[in-house]
Amino acid sequence: MTEKTKLLVQEILEAHGGAERFRQAEGLASTIVTGGKLWAMKGIDMDRTPRRATTDFHRQWTSVGGFGEPDWTMTWTPKAS
Repeated sequence: MTEKTKLLVQEILEAHGGAERFRQAEGLASTIVTGGKLWAMKGIDMDRTPRRATTDFHRQWTSVGGFGEPDWTMTWTPKAS
């Protein structure tokens, strides 16, 4: 990370309560609407149904429910090497 990037991250953290406040937060859940040509190219027909997305702040993990089919879940994690 460059020095400029570090300063930007520090500024953003301070503007939102500081690093300690960030460490205390677990994650974020939101309702999203997905779609676009990328999913169609992958053979997934994404309608405009709202979906639930959940992200963990302290590990690289995101989950989206109702992805493709109502009972499907898409989960993103780092690829293990």
